[in-house]
Amino acid sequence: MKAVNIPRSSHLLGKVTAAAALVFFVAVIMAVPRSFGSTETKLFLDIYHLPGFLRWPFLVITQAGSVWMALIVFSYLWVRKKYDQDITLGALIALTFGLVEVIKHLIARPRPFQVLADVVSREPLVHGYGFPSGHAAMATLMALSVYRFLPKAHAKLIVAGWIVLVCISRVYLGVHAPLDVIAGASLGALVSTLPSWLKKLDNRRLKA
Repeated sequence: MKAVNIPRSSHLLGKVTAAAALVFFVAVIMAVPRSFGSTETKLFLDIYHLPGFLRWPFLVITQAGSVWMALIVFSYLWVRKKYDQDITLGALIALTFGLVEVIKHLIARPRPFQVLADVVSREPLVHGYGFPSGHAAMATLMALSVYRFLPKAHAKLIVAGWIVLVCISRVYLGVHAPLDVIAGASLGALVSTLPSWLKKLDNRRLKA
């Protein structure tokens, strides 16, 4: 696979991978009890109780981590004739989706609206387990994958805003706890480094 997002150096690649793996590992350990701690519950409620008029904007924003956003990204790369990147991104999305579903069933952590009093789902047709957030994982993966194709002056802001807003939207809508979106984002970041690692290994084989 051809790398979608290539870090500036092997050192940076290692740091990003290690940081994402560490955050994800810690999140998994914390999620194993399948309950929400007092700190996480407070943070969830602080976000969930933001003004009600934000529901519709967040319902739109949350789609930036959905299959619809994936289609937009695919189209964007296709128009720019980045066919190899399109194929790679498709493979990474499939891998991320598979990992999310497997981990959801292994951890079996409920969603906030299923266990917290006076909390309802503000998004229709949501079901299943909450950890990790698939939307957060997909948003992070896609944002990092198109980073190098964005205008340099605004790339970091766009990527950061993309990821953060999707994560906040999942909590506000009552469908994910903070730990769910942290785990999802770190998983998406971790998967996004895979093509660069594969390219690095291929280069080593060629030099051997």
